[in-house]
Amino acid sequence: MRPAIARGIPVGVGTDGSSSADNQNMFEAMRLAAFVSRVFDRPPEDWIGAVEALRLATEGSAAVLGMADLIGRIAPGYKADLVFLDLDHVNLVPLNDAAQQLVNGEDGTAVRDVMVGGDYVLRDGVLTGIDWPRIVARARDAAERLKQVNAEARQAAERLAPVVSQFCVGLGRRAHDLPRKVYQRP
Repeated sequence: MRPAIARGIPVGVGTDGSSSADNQNMFEAMRLAAFVSRVFDRPPEDWIGAVEALRLATEGSAAVLGMADLIGRIAPGYKADLVFLDLDHVNLVPLNDAAQQLVNGEDGTAVRDVMVGGDYVLRDGVLTGIDWPRIVARARDAAERLKQVNAEARQAAERLAPVVSQFCVGLGRRAHDLPRKVYQRP
């Protein structure tokens, strides 16, 4: 991340999907972004700190999406997408350093309310204006249909899984020098 940031390339932090790579928890994604910056014997001054991880998750992600003038900060003219946390929650008591505690200690359990575009979508921990049971049922039906349609591809992937997993284990056991050269645009 550091070389991209130094070159002015927008860097954001986000989640992928609960069925593929993560649990869609932005607090965890920020924490991992900070942690991953500490690998490869980088000096501490190159690490992504809590304040920067928070900025990458908000302003940085807005820039990556091409929406830096619309979202990503709390300011006049920006969409009011806000998460409200319970400051009495164990993750935030006592509140000593908000950025440090958000990035390194929060896991989403202190979230009380969420606004999207200035409208509450979560109020006191309850989704508003959404028929959640209906959405769950539709998602489960769609997953079952996809499971049936993709059964043959799934079987092929399962047959390949032992080979792929051994390849990954082999790479981890082998000493190697990862390329550290940053991609230069032509």
